[in-house]
Amino acid sequence: MYTKTVHGLPLSKKSKFMIKLAILVPRRSDLTLEEFKTHWKDIHGPLFSSQPEVKRYVRKYIQVHSTGEHLDQFPVASFDGIAEIWFDQMEDINKVFGTENYLKTIAPDEAKFIDRENILWIYATENIVIDLKNQQ
Repeated sequence: MYTKTVHGLPLSKKSKFMIKLAILVPRRSDLTLEEFKTHWKDIHGPLFSSQPEVKRYVRKYIQVHSTGEHLDQFPVASFDGIAEIWFDQMEDINKVFGTENYLKTIAPDEAKFIDRENILWIYATENIVIDLKNQQ
């Protein structure tokens, strides 16, 4: 029996492709980059991952942390990280972020390290152009 996969994750029968939610995350202005990264990695990541809705609907969760470095000839984004959260379908996003549990447990923790007024959400699918691990 063949099961279609994306990056090794089996797709649900309802999905033709996975939805990747990319959240552009700025830190609170009173935190250093290191304080922001430490809270996100060591406190928020495990808290988010432990929630029942997350365990049910999130297929993959990646935190992309800024190094704080830059090259002079290129502009630097005003974000300190990107949360990549993969779902089988668009409807599943609200099943995580639209719940009372999110509002009571996750959102208050986000307010401790994220400038929540300035986050941006991108709903996307992937178009892989180069994938060295699958080249021979």
